[in-house]
Amino acid sequence: WEGLLIGITFGTLAGILVYDLFGLGTWREALLLSFGAMLGDVVGSFVKRRAGLRRGEEASLLDQLDFVFGAFLLLPPPPEYAVVILAITPVLHRIANVIGYVIGVKREPW
Repeated sequence: WEGLLIGITFGTLAGILVYDLFGLGTWREALLLSFGAMLGDVVGSFVKRRAGLRRGEEASLLDQLDFVFGAFLLLPPPPEYAVVILAITPVLHRIANVIGYVIGVKREPW
């Protein structure tokens, strides 16, 4: 629960900051995206457990896109943006996780 609340809180704050800097969206959209992303992550974890995968075990694409689909569920983007987001998210997700592993804040590089 703690991670869920922290994720929603900091995701919303980051969204508000980005929206404020670039004049995009509202705080409500930032909240919806953050809540949706965490909802997608929770559902992804549930699916992994039902599939017999342990915590921290890799599930390619599910780990990388569950939060995206959750965010899309609550705040669907225009189709051309959705395609770009779905294409770049797995790459950015992998890069961020490898960096986290190298600097010692993650146990696995995925």
